[in-house]
Amino acid sequence: MRKAGTRGETTWLAIREAAVELIAIHGFEGFNLRELAARCGIKAGSLYNHIDSKEGLLKTLLESIMADLLREFDEQVAVIDDPIEQIRAAVRLHILFHTRRRTEVIIGNTELRSLSPASYQAITALRDRYENNLRQIISKGAARGVFHIPDAKITSFAIIAALTGVGHWYRSNGSLSQKRLIEIHEQLVLQALGVVDETAEATGSEVTRHAATS
Repeated sequence: MRKAGTRGETTWLAIREAAVELIAIHGFEGFNLRELAARCGIKAGSLYNHIDSKEGLLKTLLESIMADLLREFDEQVAVIDDPIEQIRAAVRLHILFHTRRRTEVIIGNTELRSLSPASYQAITALRDRYENNLRQIISKGAARGVFHIPDAKITSFAIIAALTGVGHWYRSNGSLSQKRLIEIHEQLVLQALGVVDETAEATGSEVTRHAATS
């Protein structure tokens, strides 16, 4: 797959963007490379200067999504030592990434089935690495006595499922701001880990007292 050089990189970015749009509309099996080439303003045969095959294109797309997520995790979460602050950072990263790149993430979840066994294994290995990163934070917090959970693996699965689901239903033009969305999920995740959020409790108590005296 050739992507070197400014012109080649620009063409590849156009191919990637168009492929994401077409897969989102038609599904991987339903879109064709001829339509993709037309969208990019190139001849169908020229696509093979940038991709190995239709399935190779899908694998590259899914690999790049996971590679970006893992890189951002290393930059924003792995550098923190405190487990609670790490979890807060992980929640922020996961929600921001899955709402910012919503279409790509949905494709990543729905089109894994279209990969060959070898490609499927390669992508799921990257997913496993990401899940294991979160699990290690949870295990560290439990070992330090700040998280109180029955099982780190099951807890990590539940948290990832809840956070990933946000990308399916959240709309930026809705009533809930992204900032508030993150705050709510930080509180929910900390509660799931057995952490008492004293700030949230104080706010809730104040609201309850105000309602009672009104």
